[in-house]
Amino acid sequence: MQREIRDITDELDIIIYVVKQQQHILAKFTEQALEVLDPLDDDDKRATPRRKAFEKRAKVLSNKLCFQIEELEGLKKCAENTAKNASNFFTIPAP
Repeated sequence: MQREIRDITDELDIIIYVVKQQQHILAKFTEQALEVLDPLDDDDKRATPRRKAFEKRAKVLSNKLCFQIEELEGLKKCAENTAKNASNFFTIPAP
C-alpha cells in the first residue's frame, strides 16, 4: 500500500510540473502574441478592444491553470497524509 501511495505522489509531482510548464508557456505566448498581434504605440498606451479581449481570455486560462495546480497540490497533500496515516496504522502494536 505504501508503494502505491508513493507512486501516486510521484505521478502528482509530474502532473504538477507539467501544468506549471503550461502556465509558463501560456505567459510567454501571451506576451509574444500581444506584441505581434497588437503592439502598443509609444505615443498611445491605450489598449485596443482586440488586445483587451485577448488579455482577458489569456487571464481566464491562466486562472484555470492556477486552480489546477492548487487542486493537484491538495491531492498530493492528501496522498502524503494517507501514507503517513497508513504507516502509523501498520506500526500500531497489537493488543
